[in-house]
Amino acid sequence: GPIESELLAGCSVLVNLVGIKREREQTFEQAHVEMVRNLRDAAARAGVARFIHVTVAGARRDPKFAYLDSKARGEALLLEPGAEVPAITLLRPGIIHGPGADLLRNLADSIRAAPWFPAPREAGRFATLQPIAVEDVALAIVRCIERPQSAGRSYDLVGPESFELPELLERVAKVVGRPCRALAIPLGLMRPLAGLVERIGHDPLITRSQ
Repeated sequence: GPIESELLAGCSVLVNLVGIKREREQTFEQAHVEMVRNLRDAAARAGVARFIHVTVAGARRDPKFAYLDSKARGEALLLEPGAEVPAITLLRPGIIHGPGADLLRNLADSIRAAPWFPAPREAGRFATLQPIAVEDVALAIVRCIERPQSAGRSYDLVGPESFELPELLERVAKVVGRPCRALAIPLGLMRPLAGLVERIGHDPLITRSQ
């Protein structure tokens, strides 16, 4: 529901890090759209000067991809012409890695469990990933707070190296000490497979949004 503006009293900057990768207690609509609207309105009432909104690389309006679509609609709420909002900065990180993140942990668990990893491939290509360290995302947030000229701008945040998924899989397999190969699966089949994994697992190796 609405957020009381008193919760933001005395705040000059609001950083929104709310995001979910699967729908359980909350839906994508609630976390990525309604929450943004409520924060926007509360920040405006409280007189917050800056709003740093951490969204995701590749956010786009596409009903087939509910996660990316909800992220894009959340962004749009902050960019509406004439909307009463603080000065907005959008940060769009790619896949984030670091302590507590599930990307490398899930890859390592999968490699330990089987000598192959199901990897989506579309138009003859695997996904290209450019992971970024969580410390670098945090530093980008701090830099935006420190630099008023970042207001009104958006930034894609990625790491220095780019991999196709099999390359990243090979690196993790070397660390784990077990051989593993990518098993190419068409994207159209991968999505229902990921949905099945979501339903049967508490901490799924892959979700439809990923």
